[in-house]
Formats: sequence, structure tokens, C-alpha cells
Amino acid sequence: MATAPATGRQGPPSTSLQGASADPVMHQAVGIVMALGRLPACSARAVLTEVSQRTTITPLRIAEFLTSWASCGELNLGIRIALEEAIRAQRRAA
Repeated sequence: MATAPATGRQGPPSTSLQGASADPVMHQAVGIVMALGRLPACSARAVLTEVSQRTTITPLRIAEFLTSWASCGELNLGIRIALEEAIRAQRRAA
């Protein structure tokens, strides 16, 4: 039975790289949703979670789509609809 080298990490090596770059992307996406929906940060995070659940796409991938959309102007129609509905729901709840 072979053992993995002791590096102090668990899981695949890419996990730590994804974690290092994921945080800024999530923060940018929260800011985008805050601006779009005129929502506080906690509601914007809830919108990202809701869009993720409706589309069965991970929150990080949703964040990547939104940050890309902010610069290129293209967003998948299904994600756009889920985003609009989630923002409307959060604004009604507030």
C-alpha cells in the first residue's frame, strides 16, 4: 500500500489553488449582485446561492460566469433568468 507524501494538505493539489482564487471571484460576484439588485451583501450572497441551486451549477462557477458577464456582456439565458428571479425574491423579502 502506497502512501501520499506528507505535504500538510488533504485532497487533490488543485483544491488549494481553487480556494486561493475562489475568494476574490466570489467577492466580485457579490459586488455585481449588490449593484444589480441594490441589495446588501448578505442578500447578494443569498442570491448567488439561490441561482446555484436553481441551475445546479456550483456557486463558484456562477460567480465566474457573473464576473465574465460584467466584462464581456454575455450571460447564459437560464442563469440570467434565475438571477433576475432571485434578485426579485430578495428585494420582496427585504
